[in-house]
Amino acid sequence: MKLIYGADKYFIGAVKFFDTNKDFGFIASNNCNMPSPKYNQDFYVCSASFIEDEAKKEGQIVVFQVDKQDNGKKRAVNVRRITKSDEDAQLALSYYGDHEYIEYKDNRKINLYTHTFKPLGMVADKVRHIIEEDAERSPEKTSEHFKFFVGHYKQNEYSKDRYIFDRQFSTEDKYIWQSLLSIFTDEERLAVLKTYPTIVRYFDDADLVQKWLEQKLNDNSTLSDWQEVEKSFEYIPNECVMYAKQHIEMLVDGKINEVFEELSTRSDISEDDLKASSEHRRRTGMYVDRDKQNAVSKLWSYLHLTSKQYEEEIAKCLASVKKNRFKKELTAFVEKQYNDYGRNDFFTYLNNLATEDFLSFKEELVLSISSIIDKAIEENKYWQVVDDIRQLKVMGEEFLNPYRQKLLPLIKDKLKELLRTNLNSPYRIESDFFSAYEHYSSVYEKAEIEEIKQELIPILRETHSIGVLSEVSTGFHTWLTIDEALALSKQIVSQWGYGKLKEFVSDEPDLFDHSIVFANIVVARAKEVVGTIQLCQFFDGTPLEEGKKEYYSRYPERENSAFLKDLKKLIPDGQCSSEWDDYVNSRSVDDLLILFEHDVITSLPKNIVEIIINAISLNGVYADKERWYNKPSLKNRTHAKVLETTEVNLFPLIAQRLQSMEMTDENVALAVLLTELVTANMPGGDSDFYTRRNWETSFTSQIQNFKKTNNINQRLAVIWWAVHSKTTTSTASLKEVFAILPPYLQIKIVKKLFKSMSEGKIHHTAESFYNLISNGERPICFPLEIAFTYLKLREKDQSKTLDNNVMLQLLEGREDTDEWIGIRSIVTQCSGRWVVNELPNDRSNWKRNSYFNGIISKIQDGRLRVFIPQKMIDEYGNIKDYNNKYYARTIQQIQITYKENEYQIVNEQNGVSCYFDEAYEAELFAIARPFNFKYNGLNNFVGFETKEEDQEEFCECRLSDKVDNYHDLAFYWCGNKPCFRPPVRYRTDDEWEYYTILDFMRILGISPDYINRNGKRTKFGHYIILSSYLKSFAKFYEHLKCRECGKLMKPSDITNFTSRAVTEFSCTNDNCKKKGFIVYLNHCFNKQKCNATIDSRDSKQCPNGQYICPECGACCSTENFRLRISHLHMTGGFVSDRLRTFVEHDLGHWEKHEIFCYKCGNSMQMRSDGHRVCPNCETEYDPNK
Repeated sequence: MKLIYGADKYFIGAVKFFDTNKDFGFIASNNCNMPSPKYNQDFYVCSASFIEDEAKKEGQIVVFQVDKQDNGKKRAVNVRRITKSDEDAQLALSYYGDHEYIEYKDNRKINLYTHTFKPLGMVADKVRHIIEEDAERSPEKTSEHFKFFVGHYKQNEYSKDRYIFDRQFSTEDKYIWQSLLSIFTDEERLAVLKTYPTIVRYFDDADLVQKWLEQKLNDNSTLSDWQEVEKSFEYIPNECVMYAKQHIEMLVDGKINEVFEELSTRSDISEDDLKASSEHRRRTGMYVDRDKQNAVSKLWSYLHLTSKQYEEEIAKCLASVKKNRFKKELTAFVEKQYNDYGRNDFFTYLNNLATEDFLSFKEELVLSISSIIDKAIEENKYWQVVDDIRQLKVMGEEFLNPYRQKLLPLIKDKLKELLRTNLNSPYRIESDFFSAYEHYSSVYEKAEIEEIKQELIPILRETHSIGVLSEVSTGFHTWLTIDEALALSKQIVSQWGYGKLKEFVSDEPDLFDHSIVFANIVVARAKEVVGTIQLCQFFDGTPLEEGKKEYYSRYPERENSAFLKDLKKLIPDGQCSSEWDDYVNSRSVDDLLILFEHDVITSLPKNIVEIIINAISLNGVYADKERWYNKPSLKNRTHAKVLETTEVNLFPLIAQRLQSMEMTDENVALAVLLTELVTANMPGGDSDFYTRRNWETSFTSQIQNFKKTNNINQRLAVIWWAVHSKTTTSTASLKEVFAILPPYLQIKIVKKLFKSMSEGKIHHTAESFYNLISNGERPICFPLEIAFTYLKLREKDQSKTLDNNVMLQLLEGREDTDEWIGIRSIVTQCSGRWVVNELPNDRSNWKRNSYFNGIISKIQDGRLRVFIPQKMIDEYGNIKDYNNKYYARTIQQIQITYKENEYQIVNEQNGVSCYFDEAYEAELFAIARPFNFKYNGLNNFVGFETKEEDQEEFCECRLSDKVDNYHDLAFYWCGNKPCFRPPVRYRTDDEWEYYTILDFMRILGISPDYINRNGKRTKFGHYIILSSYLKSFAKFYEHLKCRECGKLMKPSDITNFTSRAVTEFSCTNDNCKKKGFIVYLNHCFNKQKCNATIDSRDSKQCPNGQYICPECGACCSTENFRLRISHLHMTGGFVSDRLRTFVEHDLGHWEKHEIFCYKCGNSMQMRSDGHRVCPNCETEYDPNK
């Protein structure tokens, strides 16, 4: 190592950077202690240069030596971090002055003074040495050295102890400054005091201080000089303080007088402004007027430096300011007399003047204001004059009264003119006339006001406006009695025609405090004008258009009813109008129905209701009776609305008609319709409990008494029993009439009988039940035929289910084949995919449940506890005061769903608990969700909604074995996506109207669960299989229709293989062009993923002659043909050579992944996204099938 400057020479620098990968970097320094004229110095470093790794950090202040490399260049060595040792402090101190800065990088500098440790005493000694060794020492040079030293330390700008020597005066470091200052001469001390006046605290020489004060407090001294001297009073000798105070007061006195002279020329100075109080300054804050702020601030500062009060000067100044203010305000008022804001400012100023000040200015005020008011009167500016009189009360009555009297006749004429101008406008009367009246009359006494009013009332009676008459009789200004106003109104209304009446009532006027007298006036006139016109004719006399009514551009009934509806609004709520009642009672039946339809009247008399009931026929409903799968409703919505809203007792009217009817097959459906309408006006769910209970009690009593006192037809007895369950019937009567009843009622009866079976009241097998409701003469409705066919199949063989063979046999010979879809009413329907919604944490959200009917929780042994309380509970399990209406139903749900060995029930104080194995976790949502239990994710923060775009005819969802990971809820798999539909479950006896085939199976003892070959049980599996088949058959059925004539095709031939054997169909309609044309129909064999129907009318054949599936492209499979041969061997069928050759040569395309286009028959190609696409016609298949 070749140290260039010797072994004892060290330097300070900063690491610019060091690259550990390339092993090089640089240190920035300067030429301090180096024999080099260049200030900035950079030294190369490598890893060998460093004594410690921590020194390599960029920006690190380091100590180093310099050696010479083999290439002759300098390199820093022995590099280490700088410390607080005395040696490093002395080294750092050597950089004091001209070498304090290092040029770092990016034009940045590092100040070594602030980055290195140097004790203050050591630096002070360095400064002392510099001063003492300065060959050109002088007071100015010494002051500069001291200033450079002090400038290295922080200044506290707004502190009394601004500089470091101020802050250390009361510390143990005080001696450092005393020692340094001790070498200064008096001239040097005075030079330092010029820069740092507060350093006087270190000097106790009275002569020196006195000399400083004489220099400081001269005629050219300023406020800041005086304030600096004042701050030193606690440190300097007392005799110096006395001298300084006297001299400052003398200097300040002249300045204060100058400020008072300046302030006396202003108009915005208050007495508080002239106070030197710090509290007032704090409240006043900063002025917007900078000149005022500066003048007042100077005064405050000067007053603070003297003990003199200046009371006489202040009084003179304020008197001058008040006079200036008056002149300014008066001048502005005269110049801005048309400016409302300027005038109001003057009046405010004037009314706030002290009495003494006002009297001193009054003479000048009278001269100026009188000329202004006189001029305004000449210019007809009465509004302004009145406003001035109101504002100038301070001027006194002697000044104001002459002006009031001069104005009175002028104001009367002005108001008369204004009233005539606005006589027929209620809005203008209120907004313009009465506003002016109130303003003008506000400066007069009661007698004068009454005089003005009496001259105006005769003009007011000339109005042609009802609104004006209402305003002046019932409004704020009651100038006419209401009787007089109504009499005048009657005269006006008597001249109105229909157009004026319509215009008037359409504005929905609220006049005369909604007086019934006024309403009768208008209604009576309306009766005179339109009372003889039927509602089917236009009130305005427009002739009816030719042609059908539905093509009219205007409808008289609607227009006339709108007018009458507006007319009726004139009648106050809760009051009766004899004129209105007379008009309504004069209307014909047709008119009354029109009025009711358009909500002009809300009820109809009993005779109208009876007419409607007697006019009801099967032509008045939307569908043929064979297609009633819901309770029938009337097409005529007006008639339906009458029956739903009437307070007339419908039972005797309808019962009388039913009793008079001949109960033929054709009349049975009409009897059902009428029976349903008996309860049309039953109170709805929005009615209170007692109203509904009383209505039902009365209805039950009526129907039972009627049956007792009248000879009821047995068919009618069945209908009443089926629809309302208030009476009884016989099995024979039921069997005789059942097939004639509409489908929805047949299904309802079946459900009702199944309920009786569930309750143990009757006993049947599927076969005997079917025999009970069918008499062989007529077929029962198709959906029930399908349902009982399925139930009988399963009852005989639990493994059986519906298939195409069975369905085709059922279709054969029926005319109502399209009605098979009605089976939806007894299976689980799909309403779309259900999704979970997070509800906001907001108690006001109506979707959130505050209380629950139970809680399902997991206990320590892993079992699930279903707690069913007798009272509702909150989310924490606390019992509330509300009864749990689902208590008994929930217990029954568990009893009918699970076997006794599948759960344990324990009676508890507040309810019962049922314990289940954890394997039932997902299934128990069938308890939790419909009965509002808190369970896993079922809580206050989740809701459910449906995506109707995913809606299907039948639901074939399969319950997942696990709950979902995100919401912790049970869900169903449907179309490879989760669905959070309400759980599929058995219905309790109370829910019998919602029974499905699933409940029928339970009650008949037919197991709905499916067990596969491996013994795995799927709950309700057979029911899911049924729903899945019905869903596929729905598609298949549409293909069964001939596309030429729309009739159902019949099986053309039956092959001897496969469970769904019928695959060839043809039209048998003699009048169809396509009669005899063979159509191949079959389900796709890719059953796990695809439920498409293959139709030879749509699909091409593959090279092997098999039709191609339109959804997945499947056509033929070697394995399927092998199974076919196996079936033929089992059944003794014939195996063709073609079939054998197909299997032996493995010709199936499915196993070879060869897919063909169903539209053109070409081979499909695989695209990069997994879709198969036809290169010829661009048909593509979903890769998930």
